[in-house]
Amino acid sequence: MVTTVWMALVFTLAGCAYPGQSAYWGRAVPGAVSSTLVDQRIQQYRNEYELEPRPQGTPQEIAEAYMRRYQPGPLPRIFESSYVYDRHGQLIAEIIDEGRRIWMPIDQISPYLIQALVSTEDGSFFDNSGVDHRRIVGAMLQNLGNPEQLSGASTITMQLARNLFMQPEERFAISIERKIDEVLLAQDLTRLFTKQEILEMYLNLAYFGHLAYGPEAAARTYFGKSALELTWAEATLLAGLLQQPANLDPFLHLENAKARQRIVLDMLVRRSYLTKVEAGRIYNEPILLGEDPNLRANLAPHFLVFLADYLERQPEAYQLSRDGLVVYTTLDLAMQQLGEEIIRTQVEKLRPIYNLTNAALVAIKPGTGEILTMVGSVDFGNESIGGQVNVTLRERQPGSALKPI
Repeated sequence: MVTTVWMALVFTLAGCAYPGQSAYWGRAVPGAVSSTLVDQRIQQYRNEYELEPRPQGTPQEIAEAYMRRYQPGPLPRIFESSYVYDRHGQLIAEIIDEGRRIWMPIDQISPYLIQALVSTEDGSFFDNSGVDHRRIVGAMLQNLGNPEQLSGASTITMQLARNLFMQPEERFAISIERKIDEVLLAQDLTRLFTKQEILEMYLNLAYFGHLAYGPEAAARTYFGKSALELTWAEATLLAGLLQQPANLDPFLHLENAKARQRIVLDMLVRRSYLTKVEAGRIYNEPILLGEDPNLRANLAPHFLVFLADYLERQPEAYQLSRDGLVVYTTLDLAMQQLGEEIIRTQVEKLRPIYNLTNAALVAIKPGTGEILTMVGSVDFGNESIGGQVNVTLRERQPGSALKPI
């Protein structure tokens, strides 16, 4: 085991450093890394990381346990999108925090996407020990020939190790320390978990751009469908996004994404998943993007803020923006939109007479108290009138409004 780790580290470190220079702490040192340095880092690794005993539960629960330990922050650490519906099952909003994510078991993800990602990111994934020694040697030779374009030969398991155990600022630092940790973490993960478990964690933590984390969010974001329903054309396009999510975003850079798709298809042909004819046919299929979720209308914003506050005050302290909830409410979206239109019309009508700038409306179902409509101001985004303040929740003198009662 020690010999294997040592050889892997020698090639890995050579593969991520400039010729004649190690990346260790940013200092120029001889390219040959001493065994003493590696031994010291291995010992430090054992002091810093404790992967055993293996956390209990599903892959999502395992990933959550590790991230809570090594990446403290808002809980849960693995944020998920929540969906809020009206009383008729119509979507009001998708609520997100850092991004969109819907964790999916590995058997609910398109096999096309899995094959495309493994072929592109780590062809030996199902056979290697977490580290691909052949790719490391290739990266070393490539870097020696082109020091301006470094390649680290990271496997899927090494990428997972970064996402689970390292803070964002650490993940892409060019250093001997990080590479040693990646190699050791990857080998420990391979020893503790099945390939299917590793793959499920990797896929659901991966960033596909446009605020989409994981295959399900990516499939819904770009194509408006489930990850299990992806076609070969859609799956190979998504698989290519991981390299540079911002620069390959299909909504913004479709030509770049198509060029990367060609590389993914070539890898699938090389690994005998597809023939050249099949790859050509898939590449020529038109890409039909769905509606950009970032451009959706902001429906019932005051009600959503009210709902988030209500859920947070429950004993379970639900976090609407992180907990992956599906919430069916009493709101009637058609009545809500009618109420908003009435408010806008009345304010415009009365503005020249009374210098009126704002109004609010709430409709409650008699007998049950169910909220059907909640319009907290005439314009949620208008700061000059305090538009984000929900006037329906502010105490006011009722005046003549109570006379009929």
